[in-house]
Amino acid sequence: MELPSPASGELELLEYVPERDFTQCLDLMQGNIPRYFLAEDLSDFEQWLMTRKCPFFVCWLGNEIVGCGGYSLTPNATGRLRRGMVRQSCHREGLGSYLLCVRIARMRSEGVRDLYVDTSQHSEGFFLRHGFRVISRLQNGYGPGHDRVELHLHLPDRAGHSIDSPMLDEAWLRRANAKPARLRPGMHHREP
Repeated sequence: MELPSPASGELELLEYVPERDFTQCLDLMQGNIPRYFLAEDLSDFEQWLMTRKCPFFVCWLGNEIVGCGGYSLTPNATGRLRRGMVRQSCHREGLGSYLLCVRIARMRSEGVRDLYVDTSQHSEGFFLRHGFRVISRLQNGYGPGHDRVELHLHLPDRAGHSIDSPMLDEAWLRRANAKPARLRPGMHHREP
């Protein structure tokens, strides 16, 4: 399925603004229940959005949010992906990879060398395709039918060295500055 073709023709990556984005972010998660999230995750996400203390971004396409995600940092050059998701009708269109690349580029510019993400087995394949490696798995760790999987990606310590990934090769930084391929014709993006 192709991404929707909005009247404005723009994909915009913007910093999360609660007054503008809160309801649509909840709707975005709701649309991914039960396949990717459990129903009880919605109230946790709502609370997290109200109290978050880390960079968080939304991808607007026309008048709707089609993706969101953030990250957090620790003092020891470690980063963690936070609350990433894409509208279910937009899966497999390049938007998730774009959002991942943007977050990796930002973390790398802040000195991150090791990146972690907790997810379920339902999203595990996405991260494996991007070079992440499973470091732990807890069956039903999030709830029935939703294993908790922790993955790791080591980022190179010098510019120009590629990440060990077939999808995040030496051009990964350029991808972070480009929009998903299926959004390119007649569209442009604006970053915060």
